[in-house]
Amino acid sequence: MIRLKEYQKQVVSEFKGYLKQVREYREDDPHIVIFDKIQRMIGSTKYYDTESGVSCPIVCIKIPTGGGKTVVACHLLNSLYQEYLRRERDTGIVAWLMPTETIRTQTLNALKNPEHPYRQALDKFFAKKVLVYDLKEALSIKKADVRKNLCIIVTTFSTFRISDKEGRKAYEQNGNLIEHFKDAPGSDMLLDDDGNVTESLVNVIRMSKPIVMLDESHGAQTKLSYEMLRDFSPSFIVEYTATPRPRSNILCNVTGKQLKDENMIKVPLLVHNVAQWQETLRQGIEKRNHLEQQAKKESEYLRPIALIQAEQEKQDSKKLYVDMIKQWLLDEKIPGDQIAIETGKSKELTGVDLYSKSCEIRYIITVRALKEGWDNAFAYVLISVANSESNISVEQTIGRILRLPHQKKKQANDLNQSYVFASSLNYANVAKIVQEGLIKNGYAKDYFKYHFGKNVTMDSFKRAISDDNIRIPCITINDKKVHRLDFFSDLLGNDFRLETQDMPLDFALRFNENRMEKIDIREGDELERYAQTILEIQYRGEDFNKDDLLGWLDRKLRLAEYVQLDKRKYLKRVINHMMKKEQIPLHELSNNRHDLLDTIRAHIRQLESGLAKQKFLRLKETKKLTTGKTYSPGQVMEISSVSEERFELHLFERAGAMNGEESKLAHQIDILPNIKWWYRNIEKRDFFIQGWGRQRFYPDFILKTKSGTIVVVEYKGEHLLTGEDTKYKEDVGKEWAELAGSGHKFYLVDKSNLAQTVKHIASL
Repeated sequence: MIRLKEYQKQVVSEFKGYLKQVREYREDDPHIVIFDKIQRMIGSTKYYDTESGVSCPIVCIKIPTGGGKTVVACHLLNSLYQEYLRRERDTGIVAWLMPTETIRTQTLNALKNPEHPYRQALDKFFAKKVLVYDLKEALSIKKADVRKNLCIIVTTFSTFRISDKEGRKAYEQNGNLIEHFKDAPGSDMLLDDDGNVTESLVNVIRMSKPIVMLDESHGAQTKLSYEMLRDFSPSFIVEYTATPRPRSNILCNVTGKQLKDENMIKVPLLVHNVAQWQETLRQGIEKRNHLEQQAKKESEYLRPIALIQAEQEKQDSKKLYVDMIKQWLLDEKIPGDQIAIETGKSKELTGVDLYSKSCEIRYIITVRALKEGWDNAFAYVLISVANSESNISVEQTIGRILRLPHQKKKQANDLNQSYVFASSLNYANVAKIVQEGLIKNGYAKDYFKYHFGKNVTMDSFKRAISDDNIRIPCITINDKKVHRLDFFSDLLGNDFRLETQDMPLDFALRFNENRMEKIDIREGDELERYAQTILEIQYRGEDFNKDDLLGWLDRKLRLAEYVQLDKRKYLKRVINHMMKKEQIPLHELSNNRHDLLDTIRAHIRQLESGLAKQKFLRLKETKKLTTGKTYSPGQVMEISSVSEERFELHLFERAGAMNGEESKLAHQIDILPNIKWWYRNIEKRDFFIQGWGRQRFYPDFILKTKSGTIVVVEYKGEHLLTGEDTKYKEDVGKEWAELAGSGHKFYLVDKSNLAQTVKHIASL
């Protein structure tokens, strides 16, 4: 199973947070209200768009090409069942749709393969009760399979959105599906021309209130696509793509810089323009050969490949066609077994493992075949001998050379970059096409270099104010050697064994409008209450036994920091405690297992924080807690979401995006006469304070006065922080200021004390 990168974890965390808020919100249209609330929090002017006409939530996850969208989608599917649906069992139908047959085949094969990381993730999340179907197989899907498994139907958008539904297999009467309709309600079904329920696959999907996963969802933006989605009557739709359609409800937005930082992509991208096509090929080949020599020094096997884009496949004396390019390569003494053609007609890569050491292929000639869905991280060089002013698809093919092999930085820096060689008399047009290609693959131009001859340009946000003496103290520990404080190794260490911890004391059964309640009378006239989930699907399963519940909790409570055996022992103790001490029957624990999971997770966090705070204060008392290391922001700041406002005293040319309240504070700081500079701190990337909580604290603003005082400011928005969060950040901030000593201040600001805080800062 693939271990998620930090930005992927962040996407899953943000998505889960959204689902939890939607589930807990008690007014109408919670998915819209919460989405808009989040947009206001991040300073966005984008609001939830209802263009699709689909009544269920529909949100978009934007991850650039090469960012691992599909493995993230597997985790999002788990989150939907864990945080949103909370059905009695993790079963039902998922419609997994994509735009092309190539992507469909790849996804279907991956999800069917028990050795593939995508399937391994789903098997772990859903206890190996996962069945994967293509459309033909789904036409015979069994009712028992839907009752007991997560059933994933993998197909293309076009399968369901052809305008003439008559005769379309998914909408046809199907005798193989009759069992699904026994005792099923006739309402809310698609009807035939005579007003009768059609015993069709679409109606089976509709009964299940499915999750819909839309891969490369920019291909599903027509009215017919929306009609198809409405036919499914889905409970939730997730779009994930590198290039969202203009009106997508983008909930999570991953930047190219995040992929670069986690060694997912080969950047910078170096683009060379050469007028003569023969010289373009020669330089591209020379670069590929150089990369192969560099690759031989690496510890891993790596065989760099060049993708060569011809103008067309058909022979034409006025065009650079495929066979002409191949003959040129052969004339240059390149062995024939190193060359493959992949076009609409020639499929020489079918069944070939390009990663195999026995594979000789180093050059792939194509026209437009290597677009969405084709992946190979050995592809380093794109050589386009097609006239860049013609209607070519360089912008789509660029995404094929960006993936970094093994997601690991190489010793030779040349192997951490990708290369484009283009033949054109107009290098400015080449630049435009390459830039468009990066944008179409979900990347911002700020994170790449373009090389045309000797000219080098790089868009970035440089320091606007000069200061060679920026030293922001970090909380460190002096234990043999000075290092930044770490939550697990320094504050928990070997002192915290999960197996021996106390039991949760505040677990209570929850009863809300999503459950039905049964009240019974026990001996002694005591009332006993039972809550069971009301399923949207009409299938019911048996209650969990104790081992089922233990296994479910174990899978859902992912705590990689602890020994697996200790975790299971602790969970077993919790179950026994709830049944024996708290007198909660097993079937009640089963029906309320999501709430039980939330309670256990919160309890463990509370236990961790309690021990960590004791250790923190003990280290402080013994003088082992110091500020022996400092942080200084770089000369360049890369910002994924830029504020439209301009400031006089911001340390960098531009500031990161702010909501309205934060912007008001920023403007008041920006006009203070005693401020030398200030800047908007970037979450997850820049200065942080490590306290006794798991999560690092990234304050909103860093300031420096003309007298040299460093000021750290956190703005408490009414919409964002709970009282507990606020108290923690305030306490940790004060500890930081005390450890840092004179000349360092921390302020927690909200509407009520904003004016007073600004006045204090002005006096420093």
